[in-house]
Amino acid sequence: SNHGINSDSIDLLQYNGYVMSGTIDDFNNFGTFVISNDMSDSANYSVVKNWLDIENFSDYFAIETWSENGDWLQNNVRYWRERKAGAKWRHILWDLDFFGTGWWPFTANSLDTNMKKISGDKISYQSILFTTLVQNTEFREYFINRYADLINTLLHKDNLKKFANAIRDSIDPEMPRQFKRWGWGYNNPAFGNSGNGSYDTWRLDNFNQLIYFINNRNITARNHIQQVFNLKQQVPLTLTVYPPGAGTIQINTVQPDSFPWGG
Repeated sequence: SNHGINSDSIDLLQYNGYVMSGTIDDFNNFGTFVISNDMSDSANYSVVKNWLDIENFSDYFAIETWSENGDWLQNNVRYWRERKAGAKWRHILWDLDFFGTGWWPFTANSLDTNMKKISGDKISYQSILFTTLVQNTEFREYFINRYADLINTLLHKDNLKKFANAIRDSIDPEMPRQFKRWGWGYNNPAFGNSGNGSYDTWRLDNFNQLIYFINNRNITARNHIQQVFNLKQQVPLTLTVYPPGAGTIQINTVQPDSFPWGG
């Protein structure tokens, strides 16, 4: 629906290649090319750019790792392409109910963790794809800069808190009935969840845990990028135009709509 494509003419896969619609043939050819060729070579990477939506994949990996989604890569992975020559593979961001909820602490380096899922019982095709592509300078620099762009915009704490508050307020009138009928809802004593949650617990405890994560995540996420890619330092940057309204500035994928702008 989002792309105006006939739903009967797509290849839709999940996890490590389970076919939901269409076939896995093109993805197998794609994966074979990636692991069989030197991705540091610009010619090989140019082939990949015509086979994979690089912008989509970078955003997907950045947001999943930033959000500490502990139920991802070994689970909740879907990707698709229109079934025609030249169509690119894209990934679907879905099922983020573990977003910032304490599966891992906000200090956990989930970028490093998910890059290492390339062997053993938790092997992931997407992890193999990502760790192979970052051998290419163009992709690596794009991903690092795009991750910074997302932290400075979509994932900025002020933006996320505004969004979280709006969602909380939109469902608030329904929550007393939710708890009256279902309790906490997730009743699993083995995980320490008794199913005896309450409206006050949700409003005052669970939601505040989310806000705490949002307030603190970007500092550690930047540090993880610096550590994983062995970068020398982080550089605070302030942009402005003079006189006001005199022009625009583009930095990476961001064009600030007001000045001064910092990131």
